[in-house]
Amino acid sequence: MASQVDEHRDGSGWATQRGIRQNQVDGPDALSPAAAKPSTGPEMTASGHELIEANLLFILSEMVSQPEVAAYYPTTTLSYEEQMAQIREFIEMAGEYGLAYEYIVCALESFPFKISGAAGVKLLEVGLLMRFKSELHSDQRFDRRL
Repeated sequence: MASQVDEHRDGSGWATQRGIRQNQVDGPDALSPAAAKPSTGPEMTASGHELIEANLLFILSEMVSQPEVAAYYPTTTLSYEEQMAQIREFIEMAGEYGLAYEYIVCALESFPFKISGAAGVKLLEVGLLMRFKSELHSDQRFDRRL
């Protein structure tokens, strides 16, 4: 999966056409459709970053509390523990919320995690703010960044 991440990086060190860059703050109108430009990522307010980070950490905590799901991870990919650690790193250390969101969505679709209704709503909130589901061709109809 690391190569998948690397192929989406541009010279500035953040994932292109993914979610948001943590240090990019531009006022209350930053989430307007006009502000979303695929080449630079949508602008985001500081409070938007805080909400996204808190929501992603909430969802991740529910996923981390289900170590029994590790049995479903194939040996040819990152292990459950490695993937949970990588998602946490994306959120807390790199501020790569778009990558964390996409990895969470992929894990939830691929493995038998169970999340609460509250976590489901938080995932929806993040998805609405990010304006996309994943970079997969099959998810293009959910991409509102264009």
